[in-house]
Amino acid sequence: EVGAEIVADDAGRTVSDLAQRYDEAAFRQEIPQAVCGESDTSRARISNLKQTLEDARVAYTADIICAEVRFLQIAERRASVRSLIGPEARYRLVARAPIEEFEKQKSAIDAFFESFRVLPAGKQNQ
Repeated sequence: EVGAEIVADDAGRTVSDLAQRYDEAAFRQEIPQAVCGESDTSRARISNLKQTLEDARVAYTADIICAEVRFLQIAERRASVRSLIGPEARYRLVARAPIEEFEKQKSAIDAFFESFRVLPAGKQNQ
């Protein structure tokens, strides 16, 4: 799944401004709800968290284990997430599957993340 939002307050900010404004702690705080649907941060285990600076964007990548939701009969899930924060918009890419299925889907998941590109401003809407 892909989510995008325009944040007017980010317009015109440099990559270092964005990295400071949206730091690792902010990323960790939103992941449980955004990826696992959990308000309890302890029910989402985050690993392999990395921050990189790409062009004019801050990128975060992480692997997450989402706890099972018994009353909905949803098994424990594994997810990979990539967030791109730029002055034009914020993007969140999430690939999620039941733990026992995740590795079987790995090539499709890798292709999904590789296929996502943010077009330069002049090339959008053409």
